[in-house]
Amino acid sequence: MKKLVWVVALAAGSLLAACEEESEAVAVQESCNAKKIVRENVSGEGLVFFDSRAYQYTIRTKAKSALEAAAVGFICGQLPEEFKKDSLVVSFTGNYAEFDKYAAPVGGPEYYYLTLSKLERISGE
Repeated sequence: MKKLVWVVALAAGSLLAACEEESEAVAVQESCNAKKIVRENVSGEGLVFFDSRAYQYTIRTKAKSALEAAAVGFICGQLPEEFKKDSLVVSFTGNYAEFDKYAAPVGGPEYYYLTLSKLERISGE
């Protein structure tokens, strides 16, 4: 009986440790949210790329019109493993916040931090 109690206590401790690891991942996302949000509830389609300069995954979108620039969203937090593929076509919803690591190229896409609320792979393309 004492062994059973010990095993249950050990299992419960392991579960608590796993929950603490998950909360650390959320903290990474919140540090990105501390930046000023400039566009809320952004929805669109884009391509996933790894940016070697920022050492971070991004979603790049096309310009929707001549008046709107293309955008690069530097993803806050950890991107799920199944989405870590360059040129993967995705649909996303999230918030854009001010990007301050370095300046976007003149005449190029706008740079933002991107906190995702929804991410889906678009198949068949």
